[in-house]
Amino acid sequence: MTFYGSSVGELDFTTRYYRTRSGFGVGSTIPLGPCHRTATRRCEHRWHGFVFDAWNNDTPCNCWTKVGLGAASLPATGANFLKPWFIIFVRHGRATEFYFALKYID
Repeated sequence: MTFYGSSVGELDFTTRYYRTRSGFGVGSTIPLGPCHRTATRRCEHRWHGFVFDAWNNDTPCNCWTKVGLGAASLPATGANFLKPWFIIFVRHGRATEFYFALKYID
């Protein structure tokens, strides 16, 4: 956990303890679903406003990323670093880590 002054600015966890009311958390599966063609990508997988491997810093992150607070993610680019970021890291289709930040700086 990182604080920005007296407020929580970043939260990161890998424990199975924290879950949503429906039971979603570390260990849960996230389906890839169908491909969506975009202007910049041949195949983009989406799930509840998240985009799979949207953040690609030289290598794919193997994660679901949502930038901003809207229903759909903003582009995962440096232009949006000062907006909220939500990242769910996955391995073999299962969530392994959650990272939430009010502003993301790589």
